[in-house]
Amino acid sequence: MNYIYQAIGTVLSWFDSFLGSYLLAIILFAIVIKLLMLPLSIKQQKNMQKQATLRPKEMAIRKKYKGQENDRDAMLRMQNEMQDMYRANNYNQFAGCLPMLIQFPVIIIIYNAITQPLSYICRFSAEVLTNIKTFIGANYELFNLAASTVDDKGIYTGSELQIASILNNSEWFNTIAAEVTEIAGTTVPNFSLWGINLGEIPSFTSWLILVPILSFAVQFGSMKLTRMMSYQPMEMQNQGCANWMMDIMMPLMTTVIAFRVPALLGIYWIFQGIIGVVQQFILKKIFPMPTFTEEDYKEAERAMRGKGTASRNYDTGKKYRSLHNIDADDE
Repeated sequence: MNYIYQAIGTVLSWFDSFLGSYLLAIILFAIVIKLLMLPLSIKQQKNMQKQATLRPKEMAIRKKYKGQENDRDAMLRMQNEMQDMYRANNYNQFAGCLPMLIQFPVIIIIYNAITQPLSYICRFSAEVLTNIKTFIGANYELFNLAASTVDDKGIYTGSELQIASILNNSEWFNTIAAEVTEIAGTTVPNFSLWGINLGEIPSFTSWLILVPILSFAVQFGSMKLTRMMSYQPMEMQNQGCANWMMDIMMPLMTTVIAFRVPALLGIYWIFQGIIGVVQQFILKKIFPMPTFTEEDYKEAERAMRGKGTASRNYDTGKKYRSLHNIDADDE
């Protein structure tokens, strides 16, 4: 994993040197991650579109078993018919799960790269970091640090983000560089914005409290908007309470985490949420969900009863061509 962390650190370092701001580097990195995952997002949208085209057939099957909700065998037969219908139309229910599953390891990787900038951005060795921590610990009063930040061996116990904040002070950096010659000439990322250190963990006593609050607002809003712009299967539409709980619990979870990690990671989540909504809006325009008339539903019922044909193609009314050849059925 160190190679992956160092690769991300190198990219962040390039963005930082090019933009002159580590915050802008984080925002640009969020955009790059979204672009890299765009093929998967396109596949997920096309999968939803395909599921939406099967809605009349799905409704016909559900209508067939209406009133038998308490009959376990009937519900099992209904589910089997649903699965047969999906297979016959080459629809995979789990094809849209991959983008969501990939996001979790990506977040963990980015967390490690952001919270350990000296190891993965500056490429300091473990020996150099130990020398820096030892020097800071021996001179903690010089750096206006509390004695509780130094362990029994006289080594500073702060995080790499806190050490980076110390090194960002030119006077202190020169003091440390004079003793730890391995860091001479090194540029340390600056995590400050308007005098606020974004490398610190948010608390109720600093302006960084705005980061978890905005994280909750953006996550809550993005989930609502994304659901509005996405196809919702019947199972999801009938779970109003569960949907409401997810809309609340997921943003709350990220908010709690945002209180435990550096503000930079919370800002990364905020921009990921904003970019995600914009991306979903664009994909909705490119791959719109189909609409049906009452006659479409009746035709699906007749086809099921053998009194009609199932040859009608429920389409969106417009053909689009993907820029990515990611489906076997692409034109």
